[in-house]
Amino acid sequence: MSHKFMVCDGVVTPDGVADVKGYYAVDGHPDWGWRTQIIPGETSFKLIMFNVSPEGDEALAVETQFLRA
Repeated sequence: MSHKFMVCDGVVTPDGVADVKGYYAVDGHPDWGWRTQIIPGETSFKLIMFNVSPEGDEALAVETQFLRA
C-alpha cells in the first residue's frame, strides 16, 4: 500500500462487530483485499485481519486482543 489509503466498506452487526473489506492493487495481477473485524468486549476488543486473494480465499494475517490495563 505504501503511502496510499485503503477505503473500506462494511457493516456493524447488532452485537457491535465491525466487519469491513478493502482492496489494493498488485502490479500485473488482479486486486487483492483485506477483511478486518473489530470485535468489542466489556473491557477489551479483538482485531482480526484476513488477506483476501483475487479468488476470494481468505488467510488469517493478524489476530490481536487488546485488554484494558
